[in-house]
Amino acid sequence: MKYIMITGIPRSGKSTITDKLNKLNYIDLHDETPPVFPWDYETHNKTDYFIQKIKKQLFKNNNPQINIQGLTGCYYLKTIPFLNNDISKIIILKRNKDLIINEWCRLGSFTRGKAILDLNPNHKCSGLLCSCEELYSEENFTDNLIFNKFLSIVDPNAENWDIIYPKYDLNKELSFYENYKIIIGKYYDDYYKQAELYKNKYDNIEILNSDDIINNIDFLLNKII
Repeated sequence: MKYIMITGIPRSGKSTITDKLNKLNYIDLHDETPPVFPWDYETHNKTDYFIQKIKKQLFKNNNPQINIQGLTGCYYLKTIPFLNNDISKIIILKRNKDLIINEWCRLGSFTRGKAILDLNPNHKCSGLLCSCEELYSEENFTDNLIFNKFLSIVDPNAENWDIIYPKYDLNKELSFYENYKIIIGKYYDDYYKQAELYKNKYDNIEILNSDDIINNIDFLLNKII
């Protein structure tokens, strides 16, 4: 049995790639199966508990036809020091930074887009894909659940999705829309700075362009088989 891990910042194509791989009858990947893992695991009280649970997920298999098994999820990046010895191949997915920021802006619009359209049915953009600054005014954006995860104070005993993100400060001189883009950019930079550190430390890690894999899944299979 080979054990693999696929991770990458949200909107990096991880779900699409996982779905493609799981259609193969000899691969079984657990996608974002609880528990999550804290970004600041050094100060979290349940780090050891999370690692024990995640290892159980990694080794869980009752199908003799499966010969490649693994975990996929954005929050697995910081588990690498704990799981590296158990995993034969770790793939870190990466896409263009500006593309990721734009995708996050579209993701943010899913939360508030319908409200905008309800208030103004003639709004120029199409449906929930709207990413206009109108969506990111203080009135429409302060309760955005995704964005608030980057701002919240983490309970050191929490097990929710708030713990998987690094925390940043708002620039009160900028609009929420501008803050949003800046914070996602910082998250991207911090994520892949950490990824490069792991890649330089461990010899079983590769950082790959997601689009190369989505367009040709054999490109990834040649890396993990």
